[in-house]
Amino acid sequence: MTTAREAITEAYKAFEEAFFRGEPDTISRMYTEDAEWLVPEAPIVRGREAIRQVWATIIGSGGNTVRVDVLEVQESGDWAYEP
Repeated sequence: MTTAREAITEAYKAFEEAFFRGEPDTISRMYTEDAEWLVPEAPIVRGREAIRQVWATIIGSGGNTVRVDVLEVQESGDWAYEP
């Protein structure tokens, strides 16, 4: 059975790979249709398609790297998150 930490780490690895390949569609599928992306000092980005468009401008055609380290995982019932 996969632990919450393992599942979150795997999701971040998929994000890192999609970021490098320049795949905003892959990244956007990590969000729900009604997601809201909150970025400091910027308007709220609402919805998967709008989030995809923003990621497309950020990652361009790819080739850049990003690394996400999972430091802490919180669990509560069926929920788990990395703060």
